[in-house]
Amino acid sequence: MASFKRAHLLIVDDTPPGHPADGAPLLALDVDMPLDASELEEQRIAREIGGADRLLEQASAAQLRLLQRLARAAPEQQLRFSGIETLKHFLEATAATKAAMADTELARLWKKVAAPTSAPGA
Repeated sequence: MASFKRAHLLIVDDTPPGHPADGAPLLALDVDMPLDASELEEQRIAREIGGADRLLEQASAAQLRLLQRLARAAPEQQLRFSGIETLKHFLEATAATKAAMADTELARLWKKVAAPTSAPGA
C-alpha cells in the first residue's frame, strides 16, 4: 500500500528591510509539495492556496504581524501548515487582536489552532 504524501502551505515573511514598522508586513504563500504527490493532492493544494491568498488579503495588519512573527520563528522561516482550515481557525481566533501578543501566548495559540486541523504525520 502506497503511503499518502500530504502537501503543506507555507507562509513566508517577504517584508523588505526598511518597510514601515507600523505597516502590514508582506507575506508570501508557497507550497511544500512532495515529488510523488497524487493528482488529487495537487488539486487540493491548488484550491487551498487560492483560498489562503484571499484570507491573507482580508486579514488585519495586526493578524499579519502575528503570522509574520510565527513565520520568522519557524524552521527555515516558513510557517508550515497542512491546510486552509488552520489559517481560517487562526484568523478567527485572532480577529479581535489589536495589540501585540507575548511570544509564548502566540506559540500556544498557534499550537492549539494547528493541532485539530493537522493530518496524522503532517
